[in-house]
Amino acid sequence: MLEQLIPNFREVQDYLYSVGSTGWILGLNVDFINAEHLLNRFPESWNKIYVEHNYIFRDPIVAWASSREGALRWSEVPIDDIGGLFEAARAYGLTYGAVLAKKVNGRRSFLTVARNDRELTDAELATLNVKFSSWLDILYNFATLTPGELDVLKAQRDGMSYKEAARALGISPATVKVRLERSKTKLGAASATNAVAIAMARHYFD
Repeated sequence: MLEQLIPNFREVQDYLYSVGSTGWILGLNVDFINAEHLLNRFPESWNKIYVEHNYIFRDPIVAWASSREGALRWSEVPIDDIGGLFEAARAYGLTYGAVLAKKVNGRRSFLTVARNDRELTDAELATLNVKFSSWLDILYNFATLTPGELDVLKAQRDGMSYKEAARALGISPATVKVRLERSKTKLGAASATNAVAIAMARHYFD
């Protein structure tokens, strides 16, 4: 499903593995019961131990991501690891890592990555945060499309010409064209038809 919603999602996954070589977890629109999208790429052996020991109830990463926003290395999370989770995770290659959490339009999402060789650099953490924020903007902030740009896309969806859209929206045909071009750029669309299809797949018109 995310392959249809986030552009070049295969490259996104490759990037996450380059930063989190041991694995990563991406949770989108998460609440206490479930997540709209959840990709867990941590080692299966660790996932099994995690479930068996009910670590979720004493996981400092989960506690932080559920209540805060930002980007931190695991070693910087200001919550005591009273359950010994980090020590247990090291045996499975999850020695160093980072956690990112953000709330967009009421939807909380998180990303955590792990590696076994070193801490993430400041540059890696900053880049990861920028990319994570951009994915959330695509999914939950209408790819930063303005209301006017969304209106033009809706007109395209409804089969209106530039002149018809201009009359309906009270703007000039030239403005319709400019807004449509901006929409295509923000959505990474090759054409107006493609832009409408992307917007519909992401439920921007709901």
